[in-house]
Amino acid sequence: MSSGAKFVRADLHIHSFGDEGSFDVTDITMTPENIVDTAVSKGLSIISITDHNAIGNVKDAIKHSENKPILVIPGIEVSTTQGHLLVYFESFIDLQNFRGKLNISADKERCSQGIIDCLNYAHTYNGIGILAHIELTSGFEKTIGRFGPHMEDILKHPTLYGMEISSKGCSNYYTEDDENQDRKRLFNARKDALFLPKDYDIPKLMSSDAHTLSKLGTNADGETKLTRIKIETLTFHSFKIALNSSNSRIRLENLIPERIPKFLGIKIAGGLLDKQVVSFSHNLTCIIGGRGAGKSTLLESLRETSGNKSEARVVDSDVWPEKITLFYEDETGQVHTLTREKNSEVVNVDDPVKGLSHVPIESYGQGETAETIQHSDDNPQILIDFLDSFIDFQSLKSEEIEVRELLLQNQSDINKLRFEVSNIPESERQKKILEDKQDQLKKDKAGELVKYQIALLKERDIRKNIITDLTELIKRYRTIFSDNSVFQSFEQLTDDEIIVGKEYFSKVKQLVYDFSQIVASKSSELSIELETKVKELKTEIDGWSTKEKQIQDKIDEKKKDLETRGIPFDLGKINQIAQELLYYQERLRKLQLTNTQLQQELSTRNELLKRRKDLKSRIFYKRYLFAEIVNSNLKNTVDGFFVTLKYQQGTYSPQFADHLKNVMDWRTSRVVKSEYIERCFSPLDLAQFVKNKNLDALKNIKDEELSRV
Repeated sequence: MSSGAKFVRADLHIHSFGDEGSFDVTDITMTPENIVDTAVSKGLSIISITDHNAIGNVKDAIKHSENKPILVIPGIEVSTTQGHLLVYFESFIDLQNFRGKLNISADKERCSQGIIDCLNYAHTYNGIGILAHIELTSGFEKTIGRFGPHMEDILKHPTLYGMEISSKGCSNYYTEDDENQDRKRLFNARKDALFLPKDYDIPKLMSSDAHTLSKLGTNADGETKLTRIKIETLTFHSFKIALNSSNSRIRLENLIPERIPKFLGIKIAGGLLDKQVVSFSHNLTCIIGGRGAGKSTLLESLRETSGNKSEARVVDSDVWPEKITLFYEDETGQVHTLTREKNSEVVNVDDPVKGLSHVPIESYGQGETAETIQHSDDNPQILIDFLDSFIDFQSLKSEEIEVRELLLQNQSDINKLRFEVSNIPESERQKKILEDKQDQLKKDKAGELVKYQIALLKERDIRKNIITDLTELIKRYRTIFSDNSVFQSFEQLTDDEIIVGKEYFSKVKQLVYDFSQIVASKSSELSIELETKVKELKTEIDGWSTKEKQIQDKIDEKKKDLETRGIPFDLGKINQIAQELLYYQERLRKLQLTNTQLQQELSTRNELLKRRKDLKSRIFYKRYLFAEIVNSNLKNTVDGFFVTLKYQQGTYSPQFADHLKNVMDWRTSRVVKSEYIERCFSPLDLAQFVKNKNLDALKNIKDEELSRV
């Protein structure tokens, strides 16, 4: 009875020595027998001797492999006019018949036929073709030289089963992820021509192309990493099945991690599962038992003890274990022992203080998945939150929330400043009216009196404002220089907290201390200098104030002169106009400062918007990468299982749709418009369209029936 399919190691491109072997092999130890024995000793389960245009040694290798744990697949490397081609058969007779159809040169170095002819002959004898080392000069790409019809015909041929690569960097060749558009085009042409499924990938194999015994089982970089093939039995038929289901059955060893973190086992003490010890398989472990046997209890025990909180009612219940011990091996091979006692927390027994106490796992309790997806059609946020739980981007989300709060505060500040700045036109108009009135007064017979009276009021205002403004500025300087929180925080650090760079830490700490001393000394120096200058300023202003008497005397003289000459004047009106003009001049000065502050806030808003957009893009990119991994894992795990996870950036926001409905006052049938806009554009995109008065994008929105919305 079969124990099921398993992965085995394969080297499907090996050359042998001798008259029946490859013309370019000089290692006399590369005999068929030595090749088979060496392959077995190196843990290979499938090999193929593929000599250049020769097959004589294959028969000996097959015979020598009998009763050994290895499959020798009959094969040949044909040096076609369009590049090297590996061809494999189920039997040596089929290989022999195929070889008989080829036109090989006397020195066995060349074949006069092309790849298509060889694939046609292979099909006749139930063989399969693999394009050899496609990135090398002898591969089909560089030999043909252009991605034209000849290459397309080769890719479309049904007897072509895969491609051999020499470097792991070429694993994306002829896939949807290929950066070369010509290769991607040919790949899609193959899928269309052969009616292949959406998740199809051309199988990629890596073999040794060994010409010496020491190179057998190693890749071009000298690593013992070739190809693993998942088969149930060591037969050619199983090999073909694997190639037809390559997403789940073919693995390049270069792309397989050296170690995979895993749970080794769990030990239970007390409760329903008292004295149970379970050793976990490195692949799949199934827990089987009847109703109430404790399956859920065991799985929830693993979840809780691995540091993942469970909402299951069984946790810490009457049947819950008194103590759970979980053994976990990380990707470095280190084993951690985690324990959890009833109604307690997880403890790392090996290192209770700094040791690992949380192992992120994907875990679903009974009914959790159904509960998650039950309402996801009506509310996709449920599914988004569920998928987000597997992505490590909490720091990005927290930063995005912080930026959003800053934007809200910034918007509030901008609204206040805009309200203030909106008074500038009216203030300028009032200032102009008052200036005209003042000019008219200066032209009257009492003009000189007006000039002196206005000068008196203006100089008083200047003296008052300069003292107020400088006092406020000094307060701000003192606040800035008195902030030594950065220095205090760094001073508290010790070299015990430094692992890398201890030799630099003490010097850095000294420099930071010196910096703090400079700031402190300059702060004191500045404070003394400012106090001195303020005293000098007050002295000068006091002196300036005493000069008012001279202007006041001149004003009194002018008043007396005008009264003597019988010229009327209204000092109250003069003062009123002068006071109002000074008010609007000062108001405009402050409003201009407010406008400058508004421009700064708008600039800050642009920076915050850029920052938030960048964070949103980074969050989306994390989701995109997660989707790529999920899709790849699903595709490479279960054949014929077509589930695709895809994210669209910024096109799901029910709040945005509701806001559009309210703003536009859309009701009944028009409500659907807001949902189409929400699905097509992010709020930022729509805001930009409106700002630029670009309505073309909105006009092009179409529904499922391609009708304009």
